[in-house]
Amino acid sequence: MESTQNIYLPDSNDTDEKTSVDVREHRLIVRFFRSPFYRFVTHKVMKWIIVLVMLGFAGTCAYFASKLQVNEAEVQFLPESTNYGKYLKLRNTGFKDADTRRYLKIYLIWGMMKQDHSDCHHSDFKCKGRTVWDDSFDINKSPAIQMAFQTFCKNLKQLPEDQVKKLRIERDPVTNKLGIECFIDDYQTFLKNEENITGSQVDIPLNLTKSLAIMRHYSDVFNVSQLSHTYSKPFEIPLTFWLCGKYKSSNNSTKKCQRTEQFNKFNNLLGEAFTKYSVEVPNIQGVKYGTQLKYAAIQINTTMVASSVGYTTGLVVRDAWEDFLDQQKQAMPQEMQNGFQTALLWNFLKVKKSISQSAFMGILIGMCIALPILLIATMNIVVGLAAFFSLSCVIAAVIATMVVAGWKLGILESINLILVVGLSVDYIVHLAEAYSRSKKQESLDRVRDALEEVGISVLSGGLTTLGASFFMIFSEILFFTQFAIFIFSTIGFSLLFALFLFIPLMAVLGPSNDCGSFTALFRRCCKSTN
Repeated sequence: MESTQNIYLPDSNDTDEKTSVDVREHRLIVRFFRSPFYRFVTHKVMKWIIVLVMLGFAGTCAYFASKLQVNEAEVQFLPESTNYGKYLKLRNTGFKDADTRRYLKIYLIWGMMKQDHSDCHHSDFKCKGRTVWDDSFDINKSPAIQMAFQTFCKNLKQLPEDQVKKLRIERDPVTNKLGIECFIDDYQTFLKNEENITGSQVDIPLNLTKSLAIMRHYSDVFNVSQLSHTYSKPFEIPLTFWLCGKYKSSNNSTKKCQRTEQFNKFNNLLGEAFTKYSVEVPNIQGVKYGTQLKYAAIQINTTMVASSVGYTTGLVVRDAWEDFLDQQKQAMPQEMQNGFQTALLWNFLKVKKSISQSAFMGILIGMCIALPILLIATMNIVVGLAAFFSLSCVIAAVIATMVVAGWKLGILESINLILVVGLSVDYIVHLAEAYSRSKKQESLDRVRDALEEVGISVLSGGLTTLGASFFMIFSEILFFTQFAIFIFSTIGFSLLFALFLFIPLMAVLGPSNDCGSFTALFRRCCKSTN
């Protein structure tokens, strides 16, 4: 019988696996993680030292992270070394007493309701909404309304010093008067002067008799016969007359309303609308008497620089004005109950607060999502919790870097913080999953497998990201610089804590065999039920 010889044909899977192993054998980084680095982080003494040092570093980072403050300054897009940066610095810190336009102004308004944005899409930032008038506001309805307005202005200008500081009202260093622009006081002064001219009582509270006395005296601009006897807005008749300098034309050729000091001060604070009773003033273009006062506002000049007010300060002042106005309205007639206060900066401060809170909320939500994902990916409670703790240390270190760098929590910083959890978890979860997937039983053997299998991937991915972010650090635009530093520190700390905290923790506390395994627990439960 002819003898036969068995020939072994290698399986393709065995060939691929052998090739993969051979490739890894010749890779320097793989050999580094499998031997020198492994011996270093698993040394019976060194592993404890590394863990203690990293825990001390993490505790220090947590302390600095707790010192993060809210940014009170405006968003800065260019560094101070640029021309525009120098301009912003000079604008914010120089000429404080001369440039009053930089200071925040608060307006107390009657006759208007809050804007109706029901027709605006929530993403349309250009939509200003629809103006809603308060039809209940009528300063002519009763003398009590005019007197309440006058009394309120008087109380404002006589506030005690502690209330002035709380409401942040400006005080003129020369005259010692508060920065309150209340039209009714200047209006009353004008009417008192007119009493000496007309010989009639024409002061506040105004009624039709008093207004007619002024009209008859200035018959060259007023025509009493043209004004309907049913017109019921006597307060407004001398109002525009006063603002326009008694209807004296500012220019003989244009014949427009004279822009007096009172006009420049109060014109934007008073809103008049033409009615069916309105009559054109002779020789003055576009000016009529017999109008209706739609809204009236009081301007409050504050000591707060608009470009450097943060929400922690600004919203406190806003709430103080809300409380003050609500208290004052209790003594006002029903027609003035819908008055409110506003400032151009309030909405922006609310946005800044919302974004800042969203940063921490984003971190909290990210952490809440990361924990179950880590537990599911590792299928081991010990490994999952160790990975979660390492992730928490990374986040604390990133926030501490912001504090050490002199950053404060603003809009740009908040946007970066929202990303921190997703960027930090990558390398830790790779090592944790590789540790849990190891077929070995002892913890040190599993550490070796994890380093050998994904160590090169973790290090290579981290170095490429660090390299990409490094060159962006030198950008002139401040947001890109901050973003680059944020990415660099996040990836750097993620690598650091993944290799020098999570791996040593696994060498110290890593589970062996089926300790902490959800799979083993599930099997035991199935056997007990059967």
